[in-house]
Amino acid sequence: MTTIIVLPENVYKQYKADGVVFSKLCDVNYMVEVSTVNGLAEIQEATVNYPFNFTSEILDLQLAESPLTKIAKYIAQQEADEATYRELYNRLEGRVANTALRQGNANVVRKYTLYPVEENLWVAVQQRLHDVISDPGKLEIKVNSSYFSQVIQSLSSSKPIYEIAKTNLFTNYLDSLQTS
Repeated sequence: MTTIIVLPENVYKQYKADGVVFSKLCDVNYMVEVSTVNGLAEIQEATVNYPFNFTSEILDLQLAESPLTKIAKYIAQQEADEATYRELYNRLEGRVANTALRQGNANVVRKYTLYPVEENLWVAVQQRLHDVISDPGKLEIKVNSSYFSQVIQSLSSSKPIYEIAKTNLFTNYLDSLQTS
């Protein structure tokens, strides 16, 4: 199963500059260690708002859990540092709520670039574009044509194309090629 971690572009760039090991980001302790509360809030927003539903059994893809989910699970399973993580959870939850209020109902289109880290871990870097048209859903599909192509290309080494062609990923890719 390949896991996709969704990161906002600014967090990705900061992680690269800081020498963060992307293959360790699925570990909640490491993610907390290398991230600020603001960075975790941005990752939370990016993960929750990932618009594509092509993580399926056929493709063996799954979306990584959001920081809030990871921290909540960690608190439930651990006794050590529980107070520290509970405080972080509360701060992160507040930051996410404040960010949602600030952004309101802004029409935002998210464009993604795929960076395979290893065979079973990919990073989808999210770039936010402001939408000036009335249908952001169509524009979101259109601007992500190269992302769909990258995912298909990465999957084609382990999956036959006829299986990939049966998925929402392939439908989104074909829709992204249409000019309208």
